[in-house]
Amino acid sequence: MSYEIIITPSFKKELNRINDKKHLNLIYKTIEKIRKYGETILKHLYTKDNYVLYEKKFKNPPYRLYVVKDKQENTFYIVSWEHKDKQPIIINKIKEKLKKGFISGFKYL
Repeated sequence: MSYEIIITPSFKKELNRINDKKHLNLIYKTIEKIRKYGETILKHLYTKDNYVLYEKKFKNPPYRLYVVKDKQENTFYIVSWEHKDKQPIIINKIKEKLKKGFISGFKYL
């Protein structure tokens, strides 16, 4: 099964700032794996109504790719790429943005 993947505008800006090719390759390969396998390769972190926050862990480099899934439309939104040290801060920010996403749409995620 092939899943729809949407890269949020905020993540597009983040991608432009990443200048490490190894990181970019990991991100693009993971996006393709999500497209192919869905949430089976992701770790569940938080659920709010029809939206689920997931992460994909990497050990080398120690980064996390954060993904939100709209269960109703079966669509994945790529949200953030951050160092594992920032994990609690990022998860809280994404939770807050998810709450706003219900009101203003995912373009603000």
